[in-house]
Amino acid sequence: MLTRGAPPLTVLTGPAGAGRTYALRELAGDLVAAGRSVHSLRFTPDRVLVPGRLSSSRTGTEDAGPSTILAPGPRRGAHTDPQVARRAGAAATAQLRGDGVLLVDDAQWADRDAVAVLEALVPRLRGTDARCVVTVRTPGLEPVRTDGLATIARLRELGLVTVRRMPLMRRDGVDRALRTALDAVPAADLVDGVLSVSRGVPVAVHDVVNAVIERDVVRIVDRHAYLVRPGPGGTADDQRHLLGSLRRLGADAWVTATATAFLHPLGAAAPALIAEALGTSVDRTRERLTTLHAAGFLHRGRRGESWRFLVPSVAAALRTAAGPFECRRLSALAVNAVWDGRAHCDDADFLNERILEAGSLVAAGPARRALLAQAARVAHASPLDASRWWRAASEVARDRPEWAMTRLTESAARFLGGDYDGCLRLVRGLFDEAGDQLPAEAAQEALVMLVYALHNTGDVTALEAIADGSGLMAQDDAAEALCRAIALGLLDRWSDALHLLDDTRDAWKGTSLTLDLGQALEAVADLYLGRPERFEARLAGGGPATRVSGEPRRDARKEVTTLLAHEDLRRSEAVLATEGIPEDTLSLTDRASLQMLRGDPGPSGDVLELARRALATGSVLGHDLGRVAMTRMAVAILWGRGHITVAGDLLTSAHAERPSLAHLLDDPGIPTAMALRDKERGRELAAASLRAATDRGIVAGLEMKRTRLGGLAFLLGDHAGAAEQLRALEDLGRKVPTDRTAMMVAFLRALVHRDGDAGWEAVTIGRARGVQFDLAIAQLQLVGSGIIDPTEILEAYAIFGRFAALLYRALARHQMARHHVTVPGRQTTVVENERLLATLVAEGFSNRQIATAIGASEKSVEGRLGRLFAHSGYQSRIELAGAIQRGELGT
Repeated sequence: MLTRGAPPLTVLTGPAGAGRTYALRELAGDLVAAGRSVHSLRFTPDRVLVPGRLSSSRTGTEDAGPSTILAPGPRRGAHTDPQVARRAGAAATAQLRGDGVLLVDDAQWADRDAVAVLEALVPRLRGTDARCVVTVRTPGLEPVRTDGLATIARLRELGLVTVRRMPLMRRDGVDRALRTALDAVPAADLVDGVLSVSRGVPVAVHDVVNAVIERDVVRIVDRHAYLVRPGPGGTADDQRHLLGSLRRLGADAWVTATATAFLHPLGAAAPALIAEALGTSVDRTRERLTTLHAAGFLHRGRRGESWRFLVPSVAAALRTAAGPFECRRLSALAVNAVWDGRAHCDDADFLNERILEAGSLVAAGPARRALLAQAARVAHASPLDASRWWRAASEVARDRPEWAMTRLTESAARFLGGDYDGCLRLVRGLFDEAGDQLPAEAAQEALVMLVYALHNTGDVTALEAIADGSGLMAQDDAAEALCRAIALGLLDRWSDALHLLDDTRDAWKGTSLTLDLGQALEAVADLYLGRPERFEARLAGGGPATRVSGEPRRDARKEVTTLLAHEDLRRSEAVLATEGIPEDTLSLTDRASLQMLRGDPGPSGDVLELARRALATGSVLGHDLGRVAMTRMAVAILWGRGHITVAGDLLTSAHAERPSLAHLLDDPGIPTAMALRDKERGRELAAASLRAATDRGIVAGLEMKRTRLGGLAFLLGDHAGAAEQLRALEDLGRKVPTDRTAMMVAFLRALVHRDGDAGWEAVTIGRARGVQFDLAIAQLQLVGSGIIDPTEILEAYAIFGRFAALLYRALARHQMARHHVTVPGRQTTVVENERLLATLVAEGFSNRQIATAIGASEKSVEGRLGRLFAHSGYQSRIELAGAIQRGELGT
């Protein structure tokens, strides 16, 4: 815009926070660095002209010195006297001396005389290298706004001006900002959340992204970032730049904006209510609102009857910045105005927020009804959100029993929402303050919830105390017996749990809740110990569930969790259908397991999306019973993608929490050992994992470990060892005749006896199970061992593609080449090889380790890396790893 031949005047426009001042400062720094003469000026809200800033992120130059261009004295009267305007314009032209540049910031605050001088100055710059750049915050105040628009129109007719509107950030821009700040790929809802509260205004986006980091509301799993706490945008610190601009408008503007933040959704009634809140006239209030509109903070509706904030997070930040009493007073004013008919609010969420904040300043009866209705409305979609409303409803409860039951419902909502630590605090506080106010069955339900929450937060010490008969606030023998047995099971002492249930049967069978839960626990304990009959009987007797506090009494959801731990997809789906349980009411971990078992990429296009999200939120709020099975599945997929280090780290953190059924998890060293083809080390670690399970008498999951050990023995040439594991696996299959065990028996038999029929049996069972990833791995290994038709690798190759399992895809291509099977999609192969190479570099693997992992020579890896660096533009392994972290390398 400053090149020779360009119009002498450039006008940068945009709303508050669009980045006009930043752009001007960067331009000033560049001009000073280039040796240009720069005059930088800025108008303040009270129309005073002051020196502008010349500092930039690149040059670090200082503030501009004083300048007489547009000085008040010479320009006075220019709007009404053209001679004055021409003289002032001529004087300004002389000061610019040929190639000087005049930078004027915040010209929306200029007076009419300054506008007239600018119009006289610009034509004089035609044919020179001197330039003028002006920034204007839109929409601007009258009458300067009208004068300015008319001036621009006249200059445009003469070809003397270029107007550029500073663009707002679109979704892709917000996504890039988050990737750069977090060094990870942001989840879609994180991007959408930042965009929603900032409306794409650059300075607002900048502040919100910084708040994401500073407030520790994000967790990163497998190079993807997820929001794990309430999102940013609602505090003064989250919008420090825009709130700073607002404060510079003066105290009247600030208090008016604060009141508007509480009252603007009330439509045409808002100005009168704001006036009432501020103790001023409606006309004066409208003037202040007009000023906020001109400054770019408010949008004015048609006929000026409604107002809203252009950037929603500014309104939220203003409400947060208000003091506690001011917040309650303004909220009560809004609520009472709606209730007494003076105002109308179409935004039910906003009104309920005001009811929540108003507290005792509004009528308790209507407030309680509104809060309970809001809690019920959002409970299904967002239990954690519902818990806020139940908490607020409890504060206006009619008596202590109602208060206690409302708090119990809040505790259950936190449990269902995955906030196990919050649930623990609430249940403990409930028993301390009003345990005697709960009905007996409700108290039992609360205690059971507490025991599970202790497990989910990793408090093994408290669980051990309960299991040993202490540390529980039990009010009856039934609850004590059941909670002790649950604690024993969660500590993987399943045999002890069964003995206790048998010894205390007369106590826990006395109430319907404890009877149902006790029988369910017996069935699960038997199943894990290799006696599936009672569990199968419960499944066979399924039907419509009777509910307690919104949960099935029959504990059907836990049965689904148990089936998912066995990767029994078909029967999990059958229980959901029989019991009428919507999948979106399952825990996030169980939904993640279903997604991975099905190989369903979902809306995100990635089968790992829900698993990563569950691991991220669980790292803050606690992990539920489905975490182990979900982690095991996720680790297998991550390994297949070449994310070896990530897989090992997930196993390490999962083991550290000592969850129930931890034996289902591999040793953290196994992913690296298998990637580097260290079969001896892999067998050693797998054997240790098997011993840990058998020492406790647990049978569940042993089929996977024995199959792994048998396969490793086969690869190491230890046929006796492989046959030993096959015999043990066949014995297990007779005790626990599941489809998965049958598939693994057939698979290992095919390897040990080189039995093609057994290989086809394994593939057939695998297809019937519907667990695609397991099927593909079996096909890959059976083809690699020469046992089944090599063309079977094509189905596995397609499945690995849906799972983005690039390492497995590379191994499958190796088998295709070996067996002369044509590889589909040659161009895709090139891209995948490059991405896998970069992924293993990001994992910290050396060239030799990469060569081992992908079955290539070290020299070949060196050549591929060289070509990748050459055409990608990355200069080092660190840059390449960073690109992988941020998801910038093409898939």
